[in-house]
Amino acid sequence: MKNNRILYVSVFLALVAFAVAVLFRIYSISDVWIQMFAAMIGAIITMIITFLLLRGQTSSEEEKDRNSKVFEERLRIYQEFLHKLCDVVKDLKIEPEDEVELEFQVAYIAMHTSPQSISDISAQVKDIIVAIKKGDSNSNEMLKQLFAIADTFSKELYGKEKDGSDDKKDSENYRNNAIENFKSIIVAQKNVTLYERAIRLQEKIEANGSKQWIWKETTLVHEFYTDIDKKTGKYIDGKNTIAVDMLPVNNEYEVTVFTRKDDEQQIKKIAEDIWGTFNALNKRHLYAKIPYTKSDEEIVDVMSKLLSDIRKYRDNKFPTK
Repeated sequence: MKNNRILYVSVFLALVAFAVAVLFRIYSISDVWIQMFAAMIGAIITMIITFLLLRGQTSSEEEKDRNSKVFEERLRIYQEFLHKLCDVVKDLKIEPEDEVELEFQVAYIAMHTSPQSISDISAQVKDIIVAIKKGDSNSNEMLKQLFAIADTFSKELYGKEKDGSDDKKDSENYRNNAIENFKSIIVAQKNVTLYERAIRLQEKIEANGSKQWIWKETTLVHEFYTDIDKKTGKYIDGKNTIAVDMLPVNNEYEVTVFTRKDDEQQIKKIAEDIWGTFNALNKRHLYAKIPYTKSDEEIVDVMSKLLSDIRKYRDNKFPTK
């Protein structure tokens, strides 16, 4: 009913306009028909143009909305991938089920990522996993691969990388600076922790007649003097001094025995005399490798036994007056 009323009103107004144009001689009857036809053609053209514009605008808005949703989904998947990668590698141990989870995560991101980028990402993940399995990975080294993965995700999300050589050089410089900054922070914190533990162990380990000190704030050192002062008859420091280093290397302590003049044959004979074996490591005898995870008490037991053996050997081999 309402639509009919609008139609009637429109027809009535059109007739009134026609009558006014004729009665007041604004247009002749023939001109009125021409003007009305022209107006109809103009109205039709306007309608068509409006329809096309609205249709294009609607299509553009739909495309924009679809792209926005795809972007949000890709961003979510990329973030989940990095979170999962962190969960898998944070303890620096890779189990078979961890590798399966990463394979599925790569499959998820493959739905929204180019084949070239998938190849780049999988290569970086492989480097991280291989390094961890070899036992030579730490946060500093891993950071390079993580930045490379982040670069690939950024390229997928925001478009191609800049091609200018200056831009690439600046980007590499900024990235290297960031890596070095993180490395300094991590190493500094690690050294503080190792120094604190070295102090604790120094207090707990019985020196057994050795000189005990900490080198470079991380390495616990014991020295057994073997040279004897002819006047006093007491032990003095010399090139034949037997030293023991407890050196932090790759999340464990390398405990080595050596002489100050770095004579491999001399330390080989000493090691064989004391323990019946010689495990060569850089002209030293590798006595043991102790993981950081061992308790202070376990480390103290190992070191106390070692120092006691060396003291007995020193006192018997080089007795004082």
